[in-house]
Amino acid sequence: MLVTVNEIQQVYRLVLGREADDADYTYWMPKVREFQITTRQFVLIALTSEEYRIRNPDIRTNRVYEELGLVAQAEKLIARLNSSEEAQKELGFLQTEWFHSFILSDGTRINGRKTLEHLQVEFDEVFGPVDLSGRSVLDIGAWNGAFTLEAMRRGAGRALSIDFYTWIDARFRGFEKFLYVRKDSGFHNIDYKLLQVEDISKATVGTFDIVLFLGVFYHLRDPLYIFDRLADIVQDCLVVETYLDPIDNVDYPAMRYYPSTELAGDPGNWWGPNQACVEALLRSSGFSEVQSRFHQMRPGRGIFHARKQ
Repeated sequence: MLVTVNEIQQVYRLVLGREADDADYTYWMPKVREFQITTRQFVLIALTSEEYRIRNPDIRTNRVYEELGLVAQAEKLIARLNSSEEAQKELGFLQTEWFHSFILSDGTRINGRKTLEHLQVEFDEVFGPVDLSGRSVLDIGAWNGAFTLEAMRRGAGRALSIDFYTWIDARFRGFEKFLYVRKDSGFHNIDYKLLQVEDISKATVGTFDIVLFLGVFYHLRDPLYIFDRLADIVQDCLVVETYLDPIDNVDYPAMRYYPSTELAGDPGNWWGPNQACVEALLRSSGFSEVQSRFHQMRPGRGIFHARKQ
């Protein structure tokens, strides 16, 4: 059962120590419907929010999940899946049930919404300008983990995958699927953390040579400060992939706001920057070298490689 308005108020009182206001309800109710957030999931969200962490600086995000059993349950499930047949029976095998596609170690092909052919083009566009040899990689919005795994295949030394909604939402079961392909790949030096983008900072994740921020920016309702925080984390290169709105082909930095379902019928799509806007935001956050290109496979999207030196 989805979390109700009364339950949201109770969680705010008990966990955050304050009353929920109209702005809170305006923000959360569309997300409750979009992501089918249950009461338990909403408690998790509150317990791992930046507001809760500021009030309770000694609480670690992952410890909350561990205490509530979410991580342990998923790890226990994946540990007992010993074949691709068992995994597909448990996690699904239809294209609509996976976002990324994979060829498992026994040759089984997982066909997700992004085909292997599509992913190969994206891998080359994302990783082509980057030297991954022995480097550390942070993958924000990892979903099923295809880009994390590809970074490791291309020589990365270690990786941390982060996601939240696609990992806790029962419709996606993204966390279990990520854990299974990680297990099947044999890359045990891939770490993982359930964390909202708003809570990502140098204090919560540390620093990394390469940071992947793919398909995330336009999902942020308040995106203006994200590149400031990522600049503290990135040691070498930040790779951004995002939807770009032409905004009637203006020649200055601009960003369009989608208050409802204007972009692809998805209420979780909030912003459409143009290319100049993304470049300007990156430079204003300290990335002096920004290279951009349009996505070969997805018209209306762009890929940016940003460095601070």
